[in-house]
Amino acid sequence: MLTGDNERTATLLAKRAGIDAVHAGVLPADKPEERRTMQHNSRIAMGRDGINMPRH
Repeated sequence: MLTGDNERTATLLAKRAGIDAVHAGVLPADKPEERRTMQHNSRIAMGRDGINMPRH
């Protein structure tokens, strides 16, 4: 899981979802590089909650 959420929240949500790897507290500008790194090591899926998404 790659998220900007704090470690405690991210770990709890990942555990409930059955996700083993957690990268929490990641800044938006750092997420693309983190995602690329994760893609080289495993399969990934992307999901968004929409809370921090810009409104058009």
